[in-house]
Amino acid sequence: MKFFGSSPLASFVFLLGAGSALGATIYDRASSAAPKQVSAKDKCPTAKVVTTTTIQVGNAQVNRTTFACPDDSLRQASQNPPPSTKQLPTGSFARRNAAECRNPAPECQCGQSFVCNCQNVTATAPLSTDCATLISATQVVAQAEGPTFTVEPDNFELISFGTCALEWTNFACETLEYCWDELGNTGGVVNQLCFEQGGGTAAACNANDDLWLLQSLRVGS
Repeated sequence: MKFFGSSPLASFVFLLGAGSALGATIYDRASSAAPKQVSAKDKCPTAKVVTTTTIQVGNAQVNRTTFACPDDSLRQASQNPPPSTKQLPTGSFARRNAAECRNPAPECQCGQSFVCNCQNVTATAPLSTDCATLISATQVVAQAEGPTFTVEPDNFELISFGTCALEWTNFACETLEYCWDELGNTGGVVNQLCFEQGGGTAAACNANDDLWLLQSLRVGS
């Protein structure tokens, strides 16, 4: 791993606190046993909440929480990615570039190539309708707060609604910036190909520069 030194109006309640065609590939994976550590919260049980925000999307409330991991648990857990078997053409993803970023690369990771895996890590997948609401929330946040977000080293961003969550983890030694529209687009593709089509019950998307991980997971009951 390499480390370097028209949607509804949003209302926010602060509760706590402080590329080419994406180059992305999705794989289907069938697993006989679910791994013990799936989400970043599983991998870093000592993670602390930094901020929590509620995002109003129509009649739905979406939760957004930033966590900080006090050690290198996230990096250690990332050393054993799940196996992959089936590739999805990169054309499934919309084109993105770094034009929306406030910072240059490598801090800006918009458009960075990545590989996604559909996984069987929970008994059932998130409800696709919950994921669709969550994806809409990324558009609302982008309108209200700007097109990108930043994540500190060893931190992870978790947004969730109902049974569906998107989780973005920073493995780098510097702050990283990422685009909300790219997060939402990837979540939409994963929702269709992994969840709606029965490809898996979760998905993990690893950056080709090894600096971040995007996961789509089932949360709650």
